[in-house]
Amino acid sequence: MTDQTPASHLLTGQADSASLGGGQTYTALSLGTPAGPTQPSAAGLLIQPIGPSVRIVHAAALSGGVSSPSPILAPTVTGPHLSSIAPHLVINATYDASVTGSAVRLQYESATQAAINFYENAISSPLTININFGWGEAGGSPISAGAIGQSSSSYFSYSYSQFRTALVATDTTSAVQTAAVGTLPTTDPTGGGTTTFQINTAEGQALGLNGVQTNDGSVGLDAASTFSWTQTSVAANAYDAVGTLEHEISEVLGRTANGGAGGKYTPLDMFRYTAADGLATDTPGSAAGVLDQPFVAGYNASAYSYFSYNGTTVTNPFDTPTNVAGGADVADWAPSVASDSYGYGVAGQAALVTTVDLQELNVLGYTLAAACYAAGTRIATARGEVAVEALAVGDVVVLAEGGTAPVRWLGHRRLDLRHHPRPRDVWPVRVRRDAFGEGRPGRDLLLSPDHAVFVDGVLIPVRYLLNGATILQEEVAAVTYWHVELDHHAVILAEGLPAESYLDTGNRAAFANGGGAVQLHADFARTIWAREACAPLVVSGVELEAARSFLRWRAGALGHAITDDADPRLVAGGMTLRPVRQGGTLRFRLPAGLDTVRLVSRSFVPAQMGDADADHRRLGIAVAGLTCDGAILALTDPCLGAGWHAAEPGDATSEALRWTDGTAEIAVGGGRLLEVKLAMRAAYWREAPHRRRA
Repeated sequence: MTDQTPASHLLTGQADSASLGGGQTYTALSLGTPAGPTQPSAAGLLIQPIGPSVRIVHAAALSGGVSSPSPILAPTVTGPHLSSIAPHLVINATYDASVTGSAVRLQYESATQAAINFYENAISSPLTININFGWGEAGGSPISAGAIGQSSSSYFSYSYSQFRTALVATDTTSAVQTAAVGTLPTTDPTGGGTTTFQINTAEGQALGLNGVQTNDGSVGLDAASTFSWTQTSVAANAYDAVGTLEHEISEVLGRTANGGAGGKYTPLDMFRYTAADGLATDTPGSAAGVLDQPFVAGYNASAYSYFSYNGTTVTNPFDTPTNVAGGADVADWAPSVASDSYGYGVAGQAALVTTVDLQELNVLGYTLAAACYAAGTRIATARGEVAVEALAVGDVVVLAEGGTAPVRWLGHRRLDLRHHPRPRDVWPVRVRRDAFGEGRPGRDLLLSPDHAVFVDGVLIPVRYLLNGATILQEEVAAVTYWHVELDHHAVILAEGLPAESYLDTGNRAAFANGGGAVQLHADFARTIWAREACAPLVVSGVELEAARSFLRWRAGALGHAITDDADPRLVAGGMTLRPVRQGGTLRFRLPAGLDTVRLVSRSFVPAQMGDADADHRRLGIAVAGLTCDGAILALTDPCLGAGWHAAEPGDATSEALRWTDGTAEIAVGGGRLLEVKLAMRAAYWREAPHRRRA
């Protein structure tokens, strides 16, 4: 929901103030009833507004240099990015006593986890979001009258230039994002001055504007309302708890709008357009009119507006001016958008996150997960194995469980990863020959990180199975991915390995031939997994750990072995120099005339060696000290170039150290003796010497 409605509604809230410094004051408003009491729809159903959102200022980040305020309502800002962030979206939930002490604790926590699982599966951005959950309250504030859910969010303020620069740098992973940034003017369309863009800390992390926070927001459900706790069967007199929670979580993620109230905007405000004909009944794909904001000439607060990511066609309508005038959320869909999580709650109906909903999050800077085969992958068909790019609609593919199915659609997209803001999200994962068993796969297989493979009756995205030996991610400059869609979601054979076909969950527009607006009003969502997926999707728990354990055993059976030998060496001028070891010190004799050398070693990712929640950095060797011709080089010395992680301070039980990533530059300036003191030993995979890529 929105943090501030138009100015005429600000009087309905309760105000808390905090000094911004320089004599300025910011007020965070807790809005009152968003749309009045329960309203009967034309069909006689009970329609309930989901609820308001309060947004909490953390600090000002304006280029003008406004000082940081004390946080309102006490959410705390941590320092810069943490040293280890999961390579996918992680939403950490904490529960207030209102939940843990309630009679519905188990149902509430189960519904919350279902909503979280949805977003963690739908979004592949490597972010860590922290949200607090309440029952009958959100962040300590009671749920507003007439609402079934509520949220509050923390944010920083930025200039238009800062916001645009961040979005342009981030929105590069799909056709929707490319179109969206193309609509943004290069200069501030609001006229600047005191105008600011308020960006929630969760979205700010996606845009690279801030690091991980200890609290990104709070979400609550109304304890006086009746809920169904699963989406498979919503009782006639109950609201969909999972859909309501998904609604509120999306607001913490940044799906909020200000509409220029008080000179404040959010990123979503830049994608609100009227229809070209000015009507309220235009269908998705109709022509867009103009940006619907106060800074646009001819702006009319009574005009109906729609979400448009490309500025040329509209999608869903935002809530009506009449409802907004009554306190409804300017960022939610109109009641005419049925059974949609980002609109109104309707008793007896599941509230699903749809394609357009995910496009909103995509535009705001979140990368949508896409399961794809890399070009060259051979798919089993009725006429033999065929490269995925050579398939055609109508070709008959072989199903892993037996039988066949015709190809319905083939999607493709080429990615230039040299300029990708988060290449790790989309670098291909190599599944080496025989990794899962003899002939599974029959030769090396390249998949996108979110492509699920079929293991013991469940589907597991391959990124969760990385082990550094037989399943590993590869850095490439470019990759072309292909989707294979059948009449139904199924397990097919890729290089002999059972893996999923395409299931459209809102990311079709990410492909070059996805058809743009063709799927904008689809009635399915990520929750389609619960109804149409051919097998359960697993990203945690005993089934995942069993699969990871088996793959480690299998790697050993194939001849891979764990070693503590990092195999350190220096590479420079076409030469490889081996050290003389003296205890924990490596001594390298250097030939004359070398300016820079590279310290090369084996490397590993701790999370791939055992605990999936451990450090996700690629680590080479841990260095405690360096000297060049007897002169001490500090661990933070500028002579240490690319390939070094940040220095880590020591404590009472350990010395300071700095990890390499396996290939680290050292400027030696013609020195003749380089000494490297090791801080510790680590565990690395030693590849089976007889195995080669197939």
